[in-house]
Amino acid sequence: MYKTLTAVIIAAATNCPLVDVAGKYTLDLKTESATVWSDSPNSGCRSSGLIGGLAIQPDGLMTASRQSLIWINPSGTRYHTDSTFGGRVEPGSEPMQWVGSAGDVEFKGTWRRGQLSGEFVRRFVYDGKQIECRGKVSGFKMGK
Repeated sequence: MYKTLTAVIIAAATNCPLVDVAGKYTLDLKTESATVWSDSPNSGCRSSGLIGGLAIQPDGLMTASRQSLIWINPSGTRYHTDSTFGGRVEPGSEPMQWVGSAGDVEFKGTWRRGQLSGEFVRRFVYDGKQIECRGKVSGFKMGK
């Protein structure tokens, strides 16, 4: 018991996650509500998207490669963005909270047993109109 308690105190004191979050992940986005729907790359919300190349470091830092956010319209056309994903899993015991952003998209959710879940919101202005897209995010650990 003493060794276990000491390990928990040391992990908390060094601000390290109590759970191993490090690894490569995939993240899928499904839009549920939008002020404007469109197939044009900049003028509206897409039905789905994904973030590729997502990595979580042992300290909880989340990073992904440039142009990591890809939007997909119903016909399957993909629109690559020029934004890089960044975020953080907050250290602690499960479930842990996470937040992130990529350009005009903000994410928040929960990390539990190698799975990410949560929601996103994308806000931008097009042709003088404020556009807002909201949806769900889900993902899972693919390996180290």
